[in-house]
Amino acid sequence: MILTIFDRFYAFIKKLVQAWDPDYTKVTPQEAREIAEAEASGFVDEADINWDDLSQYID
Repeated sequence: MILTIFDRFYAFIKKLVQAWDPDYTKVTPQEAREIAEAEASGFVDEADINWDDLSQYID
């Protein structure tokens, strides 16, 4: 499979980020608290939104 320049650039950047911070995909304790607060305060799951008919959400 031939990789495009974009694919090669993306793979290179991903390797740089992982080398710089191998835990970059993990949530920090502060981020975990913020996520929990958002979910407890009326958080709407993306799966519950009808993206094909957003007009139903307009007041």
